[in-house]
Amino acid sequence: VSGPDPLPAELSESSGAAFSRFHPGVIWTHNDGGHDAALFAVGPDGRLVGRVSLTGVVNRDWEDMETAPCAGGTCLYLADTGDNAHRRRSVAIYRLPEPDPAASAAEGAEVLLGRFPAGPRDVEAIFVLPGEGIHLVTKGSRDPVEVYRFPTGSPFSAVDQVGGTAAGAVPVLELVQVLDGSRRSLPRQVTGASASPPRDHVVLRTY
Repeated sequence: VSGPDPLPAELSESSGAAFSRFHPGVIWTHNDGGHDAALFAVGPDGRLVGRVSLTGVVNRDWEDMETAPCAGGTCLYLADTGDNAHRRRSVAIYRLPEPDPAASAAEGAEVLLGRFPAGPRDVEAIFVLPGEGIHLVTKGSRDPVEVYRFPTGSPFSAVDQVGGTAAGAVPVLELVQVLDGSRRSLPRQVTGASASPPRDHVVLRTY
């Protein structure tokens, strides 16, 4: 019995993934940092269903994504949070209404910046709880594995305003819980997260 088809060549470094809420059988994914700011819709067999470019958005280091309810219905949340060198002053969450896989481009993405209270952290996992509770889980490569959340009501901005955001205006993330107080070996580092559709369970993935 043959296995599923490989992912398309242009999706050479698939990072985050999230099930569509509008299009049955569609899984959204994206490439890691340094690639185009584009979303790929694939089927369960790996077949490419669509490619949607995000207007005005840059893929600095996208690591994970989540689909969740938002004021406009259902949104995709993209975590531009990768920081292997622990140098970033802030991380970014992009939010946009879930697009049609048949579209070639999507406009209207918004961005939310945040910074960690104790200095830079490398993050590859995002999940969203009811009330647009956006949470990040640190990887544990240099620091403990920690869960952070954006303060309630943190404002999203149009993407063209990112460069003009003052450092003092960037929300400070709130530490929710330390899951592991020690630095983790590579196989045990956290590389993804997702909340169940009822938002009553969260699953973390490691290598």
